[in-house]
Amino acid sequence: MKDNYLLADGTPDTDAISDWAEEYYSSLMRMTEGFFAQANIDDVVASMRNIPFDHLVAKELSGSGEAVVGIAITMVREIAEREVSYIEAYLKLV
Repeated sequence: MKDNYLLADGTPDTDAISDWAEEYYSSLMRMTEGFFAQANIDDVVASMRNIPFDHLVAKELSGSGEAVVGIAITMVREIAEREVSYIEAYLKLV
């Protein structure tokens, strides 16, 4: 099986992985919008922190190598942390 996230020389294509991570995270959040819109914001933040990104990303990229999966997990975690920090910063203002 061809790994779509490797460059011709076999190194991980970090740009492609980054694009995938952003889209994957956005897709996950779209699935949870209905719940999160109804929930207490503190519960939302706690839920976001407890999403098992390692497991979800590894499962989604099961056909990719360990390096690609590891980079993707790191990127998705960073996106999630960024989003949580935005929410927390907003909550301090209101």
